[in-house]
Amino acid sequence: MAVRRKGKIKTWNNGKGYGFIIPESGGKDIFLHIKSVQNKDRVPKLGETIAYTLSKDKQNRLCAIDATYDGEKLKSKKKQRSGFLTIVISSLFLIGLGVYVLAGELPVSILFLYLLLSFITLLIYLKDKSAAKNGDWRTPESTLHLLALLGGWPGALSAQAIFRHKSKKTGFRVVFFVTVIVNIVMLAWISTPDGLLVLNEIINFQY
Repeated sequence: MAVRRKGKIKTWNNGKGYGFIIPESGGKDIFLHIKSVQNKDRVPKLGETIAYTLSKDKQNRLCAIDATYDGEKLKSKKKQRSGFLTIVISSLFLIGLGVYVLAGELPVSILFLYLLLSFITLLIYLKDKSAAKNGDWRTPESTLHLLALLGGWPGALSAQAIFRHKSKKTGFRVVFFVTVIVNIVMLAWISTPDGLLVLNEIINFQY
């Protein structure tokens, strides 16, 4: 197992996404790129303690990899690969929904709504991740939860895996999975005769 070291952020270029660490053990400053930081929800701050594994880049220069902020644990590679599974789950749900629509059990508008909201939600996650890196205005978590509740959760789940954004905040993920469960329960109800009747009344009312 690789030796974990600690140091403090000496410099950080937010625009270019890299900086240097002062090792606690002394010696030369260590190069750190944002790609090597495990938590992608924020950026390193000057003077912040960070743990890392020492490595070498393609030019044979010393650099830090698998960097974690103070108090965080390094995730195993197995856990990191679990992100692929969440994308598969999202895709299977949308495929299953499409099969249900083709079978005439649900109107095509439901599938369109899920696809549209998932795409919009994925883009908003991408925008929010960029804002987190650059210190810009952030999308409120309540907005992300509302989009998930309305049907954008497959896109949110994929975005969390692809962008590694909002994927480690326990409080956020608890609320997120509650919105997923509520949404699925609502979808199951809409699939019933009573639910379809109410849905058709809403559609007819709007038109």
